[in-house]
Amino acid sequence: MPSQTELFPRPPRPHVWRMHVHDAGDRVIEFQCQRCGHNTGWIDWDNGVAKAKRGIPCPKCNAETAESIQQKGQ
Repeated sequence: MPSQTELFPRPPRPHVWRMHVHDAGDRVIEFQCQRCGHNTGWIDWDNGVAKAKRGIPCPKCNAETAESIQQKGQ
């Protein structure tokens, strides 16, 4: 009998490139992408330490990924 994962495979999730903390101060933070080097500059940050450590999506790298997915679909 096949397992449940064989019957209902998960669809592939697109990779999300993230920018991580480059520098931080009192209620301000600066993110930088390791892949393309995009830097946010100083931004106000009241979202907490855990969300900062997780990182935020890089607008440049993820735009490239979205464009390549759209081109493959055409």
